[in-house]
Amino acid sequence: MDKFDIYEFSALLLPGAIALYGLALLYPELRLLVHNKDFTFGTLGLYVVLSFAAGHLIQAVGNQIEKISWIKDGKPSDWVRQGMNNILIEDQRENLKKLIVSELSYKKIDFKKTSQEEWENITREIYIFCRNQDKTKRIDIFNANYGLYRGLAASLLLLSLAIYIKLGNSHLWLSAILAALAFLSIYRMQRFSIYYAKELFMQFLHSYK
Repeated sequence: MDKFDIYEFSALLLPGAIALYGLALLYPELRLLVHNKDFTFGTLGLYVVLSFAAGHLIQAVGNQIEKISWIKDGKPSDWVRQGMNNILIEDQRENLKKLIVSELSYKKIDFKKTSQEEWENITREIYIFCRNQDKTKRIDIFNANYGLYRGLAASLLLLSLAIYIKLGNSHLWLSAILAALAFLSIYRMQRFSIYYAKELFMQFLHSYK
């Protein structure tokens, strides 16, 4: 397992483990955790597997959080096409057009006439080009951290809801704390998405410099 695989694994394992641990405390009858005297390495292995599986399910909720987060302006990687924000300055956008034509074999590229779906395909090609140049180390780390915080946000929101359903207003403060932590995770998720977009395009622009 290489370095990126470890980051990718953590984006599933950590949110799943947090969710399972919280549910185990909240619903002990589920027996998601065992007492110390019954703990074995086999138990640990089973918990890791369950956490990994739960992480996949939690990321499905994370996907919905992601859609809501970018519903207004789209993901930062799309801001370049729209000419908004500060992902690239205008000169860099022009150089990006030239590189897309010369290195990705497009006849021409007009950001204003390129749809969001078409741009997603182009950015995927840009990533593959950078990967073939062995220039995706930082890009992959930013993307994996994006997935991690997306999963943490989903996990914390689910636990916040579960606590409110189980304990009601008596522990509303705890639900509020978890919800606040979830929104902090969403903020971090958004920041890493911006880092990802900047790094992706910068690596592409500097591929032959």
